Formats: sequence, C-alpha cells, structure tokens
Amino acid sequence: MSGQWKVAVETSRELKYLIWKQHRQVELTKQGKVLSLSVIPDGRNLLSKDSPPMSPKLLKKMNGTLKPKKPFTPIEAKFAKVMEVYNFKRPYGYWQNPENVKDELIQYLEAAKSIMGRPVRWLPRFQEFRQFGRSSLVQPTRQLYGSAENLCQKWGLIPHTEWIYFDCMVNMTNNLVRYYNQHYEGRMGEYFPLLSEIIRQTPEEGEHNYYKDLYYQIMKLGGRRAVSQTLGIQSDKQPEWHLEKYGRAKLRTVPEIVVYEPLSLLFVQELLEYIRECEMAHELQPLEEVDPNAYKGIKMPSVEELRENGKESLARQVEEAGGAKDIAVRLYLRID
Repeated sequence: MSGQWKVAVETSRELKYLIWKQHRQVELTKQGKVLSLSVIPDGRNLLSKDSPPMSPKLLKKMNGTLKPKKPFTPIEAKFAKVMEVYNFKRPYGYWQNPENVKDELIQYLEAAKSIMGRPVRWLPRFQEFRQFGRSSLVQPTRQLYGSAENLCQKWGLIPHTEWIYFDCMVNMTNNLVRYYNQHYEGRMGEYFPLLSEIIRQTPEEGEHNYYKDLYYQIMKLGGRRAVSQTLGIQSDKQPEWHLEKYGRAKLRTVPEIVVYEPLSLLFVQELLEYIRECEMAHELQPLEEVDPNAYKGIKMPSVEELRENGKESLARQVEEAGGAKDIAVRLYLRID
C-alpha cells in the first residue's frame, strides 16, 4: 500500500501540489497569516508523501466521533448467540461445494424462523449475515447464485425488498388499532392521526414505546397521506371530537392522487395476520417443485381459498370490499 502511494505521489502533479498546499497552509496558520484551516487541528488528516491518508471511519474512531453499532433487541441477541455456534473455520474447499452453501443457507433461514419468528421464505439482506457473524456466507452465496433476486427465483424465496413492506404494514396496522383504542375511544377509521400527535405521546412506565414505532412505520410506508389513502381513512377534515381534544391542525392542502373506498381497519388487520400465518406455514420446497412466481411477492389469497380454510367471514368482507384483486392492488400484494 505504501509503495503504491509513493509511486502515485511521484507521478501525479496534482497530488504533489495538494500535499504542498496543505503543508503550506499549516505554516501560514502558525504565522497567523491564515485565519481558518479546513483540517483537524492535530494534523492527523494531512496528506504525507510517505503514507496514504487514513479512512474516514478510522479518523472518526481516533477522534471518538464514530457512532456505536445499533444494539440488538432481546430476540436478535438470542439469535446472534445461536449463530456463534456456526461461526467457525471450515476446512479447505468447503465453500466450493454448492451443497454445503445450500445447507448453510437453509440452517440460517430455519434458525431465523424458530427464534425471530420470520417466515423461512423471507430472504434477508446479505448485510444481515454480517450483522449476526455469518459473513462467511456472503461471498460463496454470491459466487453460486449471483444476486439475491436470482437466489429467490431459484429457491422460491421472497426478497427483502418485497417482504419488508408487508411486514411493516402488518406491524403498523396492529399499532394503529392499538392507538385508536387507547386515544380515539375505538373510533376506527374516522380520522387518521397526525404524526406530530403520535410522536408526542408518552408510554406508561415500563411500557414499550410503540408510538415511536408507529411513527416510523407510517413514514416507511410513504407518510401519513399515502397510508390514509391506502386504507381509505379521512386525513384532511378534522372531526369535532378531534378538534376539541387536540386543537386545530395545520394541514397542507395537497390534492389527492387516488381516492379509495374506506376499508375496515380491523378487517385489514385480520387479513394481514392471516397472510402472515400462511407465510409462516410455508416450508422450503425442493428446487424442482418451486413456484416460479413465488419470488415476485407475497400472494393475496382468493375468496375460494379463504372459504376452503374456514375463513368465511374474511371471505365475505373481501367480496364486500371489491374483491381480492382490488385489495391486492391497494395493499401491494401479488395476485395470480
């Protein structure tokens, strides 16, 4: 590395001038001729002819400004502890065998299902492998399958970009129902709460701050207006009871792009929970039996499928709401 840097300094006129300019600035600053200097006072980021510059991450670490890693939740900490068992050096040539790579991937996905409660068909980002100490899985997986999308297509898995929206929608709906029950006296779907109102709420002592979760979930799903239009909940005109309790809200007058008929929030919650239960019930199939369309997204069940599984009430509500196809479009679900 140092040899390459020395060659670059000797052959690049621009680099030579940049090094001279920085050191000249330091001299002028000491003499009081330059009032401001865009370098760290101790000079650790000054360019040198002999050694290459430090990386921004290393500089932040040395200055004590490097942000700590996000702490694990209790469930993630348990999963990370289980993954430590598999974090050992494999014999030479182990990762060259495609069967070994498949076995390791299946182990990871099944462990995530049993511990974290995530469906086995939901493929995480490769970054998660590194996060839980399984970085050795990343390179062999990419060499064998290329991109995550190719892996999902061959195995019938659902990529992170597809299932993360659905998972966020499930959690947001559950938290929103809880919010309506606690603060709106069960007035489901009459008025969509303001984000400023949600984030100002304080949880009871010892209670998890689901208000913060709800706020960020709505933001991830496109914001208050997008979510309220998806669910068909009024978000512009404040009802009288809300006006008396929270005061007049400052709302921007933005024209609505799509206007949907109102959906019962309890119906959406029940439907999404049913779909997630179906996803949890899925097992990894042999490659020759994989559904070629499975990787395209999470499927919306048909009315007939709901009735076959004993969900007569849910099937009737789907029909009243416009049918499976209309609901699939609104909730971004796959429809065959």
